[in-house]
Amino acid sequence: MGFATTRKRRSAAYGRGLNTDKPKTFLVESYVRQLDEPRAAAIARRVEEAAADLHRSGLAIVWLRSLALLGEETCFCLFSAQKVDDVIAAGRRAGLDFDHITEVVSIEPVT
Repeated sequence: MGFATTRKRRSAAYGRGLNTDKPKTFLVESYVRQLDEPRAAAIARRVEEAAADLHRSGLAIVWLRSLALLGEETCFCLFSAQKVDDVIAAGRRAGLDFDHITEVVSIEPVT
């Protein structure tokens, strides 16, 4: 399953401009060797504190939550921020390498 290899992916929202004043949601993926629940909780605390420090210094960034895939040694973090550079700064401040960062859209239950 997947896309044919000849299909090109378009990441610029098919040419539509995005409102840069409005905060975006970013999903961050990090590979963490020997990830267990206590280590995942410690990472989440560090990332939360880093984002809060940056927010107090004037950046529009908020840590939303973290998820850990313990069996895959992978940690995901969700942030609300205006710029991806602010998310990168939070990772650096928390001492966490981000392997992948992408903008996402959150879809909530209707009921």
